[in-house]
Amino acid sequence: MSGRGRRTGAYAMVLLGLLLLGFGLFQLRTLAWGPATGTVGACHTLAHRDKSTSRTWYTNSCDVTWTDSAGQQHTDTSVPFGRDDVHPGNPVQLVVSGDSAAPAGQSTTYVLYAGGGLLLLLLGVFTRLKR
Repeated sequence: MSGRGRRTGAYAMVLLGLLLLGFGLFQLRTLAWGPATGTVGACHTLAHRDKSTSRTWYTNSCDVTWTDSAGQQHTDTSVPFGRDDVHPGNPVQLVVSGDSAAPAGQSTTYVLYAGGGLLLLLLGVFTRLKR
């Protein structure tokens, strides 16, 4: 690979690594959130289309309501459930903080995002420094 191509590839890896690392670290804040059981409200199905393969997949984003330990009711209007099959009225396990909620059990995914981002970042820096 030419010097210019290696440099461009290294910068792309560093940029993607920083984005993934930042997203993963931001989402890891949910590790400190408390558990709760919520009730699914209205859901919105979002269609995603891969332009290169023309493949379409669907994800769900739902309103969820829960009651905290003090008896106060909270609602988050955009809890992402990915491809999970959720329906209005169903109970769901959450992690919550204030009026924010996320599905329980996704912390491993965020660790993988952060770890993959760090790996790409280091690989990009190493590739750039290698002559």
